Amino acid sequence: MWMLLAGVLTVTTAPEPAVEMVVPQGEAQKYWPRWRGPSGQGYVSGSGYVDTWSDTQNVLWKVAVPGSGNSSPIVWGDYLFLVTSYDGGARKSIIAYSRRDGKQLWETFAPQANAEESNPKNGHASGTPTTDGTRVYAYMGNHGLFAVDFKGRQLWHRSLGTFQAYHGTAGSPLLYKDRLILYQDQKGGSGSFVAAFDAKTGNELWRTARQAQVGWGTPIAISTGTRDEVIVSSMRRVRDPTGRFGRCHRHAYRLEGGEGIAVRAVAAAARGRSIHDQRHGEHRHGV
Repeated sequence: MWMLLAGVLTVTTAPEPAVEMVVPQGEAQKYWPRWRGPSGQGYVSGSGYVDTWSDTQNVLWKVAVPGSGNSSPIVWGDYLFLVTSYDGGARKSIIAYSRRDGKQLWETFAPQANAEESNPKNGHASGTPTTDGTRVYAYMGNHGLFAVDFKGRQLWHRSLGTFQAYHGTAGSPLLYKDRLILYQDQKGGSGSFVAAFDAKTGNELWRTARQAQVGWGTPIAISTGTRDEVIVSSMRRVRDPTGRFGRCHRHAYRLEGGEGIAVRAVAAAARGRSIHDQRHGEHRHGV
């Protein structure tokens, strides 16, 4: 004879690490201040947002944008900013429009530079600017890193040299507290880097060399609960190049895998994990 005994078993599990995106605070949460919005992941909380358009439905105004480019617009208050290019990428600018009626308010050109090599599907103005409500920042490939105020006056410009990048440049700068972080990979890996710049002056704060040859994504900042980290996608791997934001002496870790042809994805963070989609096939990685 045997007996079946049922009881309650309590299992205690360790909590998941509190990994989350580092997002801009205060006024920035009211607007769309950077690539993929305030969350950095393309979504916002709340409801009642318009999700249907046509040539006339839910369209308040429409204006032609001069030049050419794939830059996404950003919004702060009544201002809408984007980047465009002219003359095959030889000239690049930041344009400001009125959010209320679409009137062009000003256009400021970056210092002259030679156009970088680019794929026709990309163009020469694919990076999205970012703003802190006082300054507007844009990364423009061979035209460097560029900052203007809300009246279009140039505040500083940082030349980053001439790039030999597969398909051109397209990454957007990450604004983290008082600094801008960006990365750029180049053919052969020579000259590839991730670097941080002072948002007020444009001075370089740190730089880490990379061996990656293909990539034009945008960094993200995450909080692990004990420290903040920056994550970038690479050819065949995902890296945290900082360990700590204030110093950059080595890579804190790297995740192998990924695709060796094209790295265009931007990482994200959700439910305590950093999530990476490195597809030119179907390669996905989570940390």
